[in-house]
Amino acid sequence: MPERVAAGAVEAGGSGRQELDVPAVLTVGLAGTIVLLAIVLFLQGLYNRAETAVFERMVVREAPEELQRLRAEQLAVLNGFRWVDEKAGVVAVPIDLAMELVVRDYRARAAGGAAAARPVP
Repeated sequence: MPERVAAGAVEAGGSGRQELDVPAVLTVGLAGTIVLLAIVLFLQGLYNRAETAVFERMVVREAPEELQRLRAEQLAVLNGFRWVDEKAGVVAVPIDLAMELVVRDYRARAAGGAAAARPVP
């Protein structure tokens, strides 16, 4: 009847050392590293997506009420007539009209003043 050897027992004449399967260890280590890297990249992408969604929701999509009010006030100032200094005769005009007047004055000066600037109706 064959003799049973207990687990971990040293066979007769053996040193008790087992040989390490280097290719298997390298394969498992490399596979583990690749899986870990894939998990890290996946989680980083998930985080970036969530951060972008929060940013868009809070900043890009909806302007705060104070900002909307400020923009409306600024547009009203840019697109309206008002006195800047009534005593000096300085008037603020809508921005589009102001740009037209500046271009017309520039062209009149460039032409030697021959064509006098006429008032805009």
